[in-house]
Amino acid sequence: MNEVLITGANGYIGARLSKFLSENGYAVTALCFPSAPKDEKWSKSLNRVIVGDIRNESVIEEIASCNIDTVIHLISLDHNQCSKFSFNDVLSVNVSPTANLLEKLSKKSLKKFIYFSTFQVYGSVEHTLITEDYKTLPLNVYGLTHLLSEKICNYYNSTSEIDCI
Repeated sequence: MNEVLITGANGYIGARLSKFLSENGYAVTALCFPSAPKDEKWSKSLNRVIVGDIRNESVIEEIASCNIDTVIHLISLDHNQCSKFSFNDVLSVNVSPTANLLEKLSKKSLKKFIYFSTFQVYGSVEHTLITEDYKTLPLNVYGLTHLLSEKICNYYNSTSEIDCI
């Protein structure tokens, strides 16, 4: 059975995606912080729920001990939070976990890593078609940190067997 880790599984997208995948035959491991949703039906439909801060090495180790073959990485400070915290604090949430997950899980059973980024990696764009080849020019820390995580994904895409999307 395919085991999927969803980081940020207690968020708007993560909670719904966790439910959808578990209802469609996937073994879902949900990473939640600071707590899991109180919906017992949601929790019981999942393979496991890990409650912890992704910046904590013991949380990464716990994830690495699972048989994860797909990661859907949704954790990120939002645009407003990024402007309120120091650059290092933003890096510790928006960038370092991407690298840490890929590093640890590349030595395990990981086959696919799906990273949710933001349009803000392109900066100010007016009424044009955006493709993967469009020039990136982030204008804020939020966009910059997402671009850095995209670059980390590209690195693992080209240097490992992991399909990073």
